[in-house]
Amino acid sequence: MSEPLPVLIAINFVSEPLPVPIATDLIPQTSRSVQTRQGIVAAKERGVEWGRAGKDLAVRNRDQSIIFAEGLRTLIVKLMKQSFEKPTWVARRLNQLQVPTPNGGCWHSASVSRLIKRLGPSLKTEILAAKNAKAPAPIVTTHPK
Repeated sequence: MSEPLPVLIAINFVSEPLPVPIATDLIPQTSRSVQTRQGIVAAKERGVEWGRAGKDLAVRNRDQSIIFAEGLRTLIVKLMKQSFEKPTWVARRLNQLQVPTPNGGCWHSASVSRLIKRLGPSLKTEILAAKNAKAPAPIVTTHPK
């Protein structure tokens, strides 16, 4: 015969929280969120334009990205003229040429797409003109007899 299984009895101990002395004079009368809301209202009443720094940074970042894109315009035209038409191909070639991004990282297809968009429709016109331009006549190094 097998031995009977032991019976487990669960006991639930409910304990009362221990009394902790609280220094009520150290607790501020208003919560931090209420103070923050009051500070925002007071600043708006003084005429402070809320979010102005972010708007200024956005304008500065956009201007810097356009300047950077214009600096790469001739290289992008040359690459796209040489059948590097897709952003993935351009990104791969820029990484091979070790051309740094504005932050010094590597190129991705999305970053090339944004670069092409910043350069605008005039880029496509330049690429078409470069593809349709006549190649210069080859330089002859031997003299005809």
